[in-house]
Amino acid sequence: MAAALFEVIDFIEYPQAKEYLDTTLAYTKNKQDRLSDGTFCRKRFEYTSLWGDDLYMSVPYLVRAGNIIGD
Repeated sequence: MAAALFEVIDFIEYPQAKEYLDTTLAYTKNKQDRLSDGTFCRKRFEYTSLWGDDLYMSVPYLVRAGNIIGD
């Protein structure tokens, strides 16, 4: 959903979308579980796991976020 909202805010003024994207980006940058090399992971209970879906879903989001904020 977040990756699609980046497309929406290119065409229309949508303050709620911008606020949502700021929140998700802050979470991704500062709170998302990661391995020591920066890879996204899931730390649940006593297990740490990598999901292919995390890579599949995060790349479009991160690319669009980087294009918009220049990071």
